[in-house]
Amino acid sequence: MRKFVRRNRTGVAAGVVAAISLIAAAVVSVGFALSEAQQRRIAAAEATRADEASLKAAEERDIALAINEFLNNDLLAAVAPSAEEGKGRDVLMRDVLDEAAKRIETASGEGGRFEDKPLVEAAIRETLYATYFALGEYSAAEPHLERAGELRRHVLGEEHPDTLTTMHRLAALYWHQWRYNEAEQLYLETIELEKRVLGEEHPVTVASMANLALIYADLGRSEDAESLLKQTIEIQKRVLGEENPDTLAAMYNLANLYKYHGRSGEAELLYLQVLEIRKRVLGEEHLETLYVMDSLAGLYREQGRYDEAESRFLEVFGIMQRVLGEEHPDTLICMRNLAQLYENQGRYDEAESLLKQTIEITTRVLGEGHPDALSSMIGLADLYRHQRRYDEAESLLLQSLEISKRVQGEEHRQTVAAMCSLAWLQSARGRSDLALETLREVAERPGATGRHLNDYAWLLLTAEPEALRDPEAALEIALQANEMMGYQLPNCLDTLALAYHLTDDTAKAIETQKKAIDLLPVESASRLEYEARLAEFEAALADEADQDVPVGPDDR
Repeated sequence: MRKFVRRNRTGVAAGVVAAISLIAAAVVSVGFALSEAQQRRIAAAEATRADEASLKAAEERDIALAINEFLNNDLLAAVAPSAEEGKGRDVLMRDVLDEAAKRIETASGEGGRFEDKPLVEAAIRETLYATYFALGEYSAAEPHLERAGELRRHVLGEEHPDTLTTMHRLAALYWHQWRYNEAEQLYLETIELEKRVLGEEHPVTVASMANLALIYADLGRSEDAESLLKQTIEIQKRVLGEENPDTLAAMYNLANLYKYHGRSGEAELLYLQVLEIRKRVLGEEHLETLYVMDSLAGLYREQGRYDEAESRFLEVFGIMQRVLGEEHPDTLICMRNLAQLYENQGRYDEAESLLKQTIEITTRVLGEGHPDALSSMIGLADLYRHQRRYDEAESLLLQSLEISKRVQGEEHRQTVAAMCSLAWLQSARGRSDLALETLREVAERPGATGRHLNDYAWLLLTAEPEALRDPEAALEIALQANEMMGYQLPNCLDTLALAYHLTDDTAKAIETQKKAIDLLPVESASRLEYEARLAEFEAALADEADQDVPVGPDDR
């Protein structure tokens, strides 16, 4: 939002100049009809406008100077090498940020040099937030962004563009922490203010709407997400044009939504459309172009089109290595995606080698607790589980879980991901009792998604030994999961169908299983398994019907 204001500052100034010119022309045209008092009021108004512009420029200059002074005199000096304090030449970025956080508390406190400069404090705190966020340290980033929002709301008011920008960023931060309900509520408040202040079709308002759609997608409200994304795309195409980056981003996200829900054909068409425009407008090696190519490769992998997927992944990986460097985070993510493809193909040695490389580089460059490093560790543990290398898998999962809890916190998405992987490992080792306890803990967390509930319900239906199963409880949880996912995910419907069957509502099971099969892509590897379960339900219903046939006198 701040970017928009700066981009349009010239236009705003031109409008003020035009207004002054019109006033001046009016004075000339009416000659001496205006009194001296009126002319003085006009001159005073012009002077006030000039003073306000001058004050605004001086305020921005003072903030910039204060930030520069803080970075040089407080931050960098605090972490300079010091034999007395035991500081060597190598300093971790997290140490630098933590020291800065301490110093801003002192500087903004009673008697501190920023005590009466709230906007300076807000700007510095937002800088700290952005850096913590880039490191994946969301919990550490949060208090700085929240304080920046409080200060701007108090000084500037809730409708000021800078306040709205901070609200938008805070909602996004909640989203990254899986705090979907808080993120949704804050986006709704922000959008309402943006519509009133900027207008319903302002690019910033529409961008907030697009982000809210992604939250709906994560909450499983696929119909709401699709509707809102289509609405934003329609506005953006009309207002900004089809080739605008924001329009393409919304189209790309809609393709991701289609892919997430197994609508492979629609996803592929939209990916290819966005890819063609980005190649033509941005170039084949632009990062935004590469993101689409990587997502398209992932779609091909999910469809079992492994040769096409590998060709795309290798192309993206090669460009990223050359353009971004081998240790860039995006290069490492592409490497991890390629490893997943190799795992799907049964090329376990190649997959393991790539995952070990990503763990080593990401940990060294970004730190052991970074979400990307944790994702690679969990991916390698899952690979070991699929190979029945259970001891190695468990060791790695427990390590990643300990790191994630310590660095990111109990509620972070990587902590939850590690717990889910640990549960399936426990189940594979014949410890369904432990697995159920782990999945129950995940399902009861505030940020639990429909997928988490579905995993718990499935294990309640299939756990070994059978004494651990609880179909009644599973049915209730499966219904909750499908409510959250909008009854649109095949695997959630598959779970619900089995729950109906095991609670003696086989007719409902057949109806639900048919819907799950209808939602599956034609080429899905799960189709045969789903159809076999449907046949089992239908056979069970036929048996029930045979047993219900009345016995006549001649049949006794």
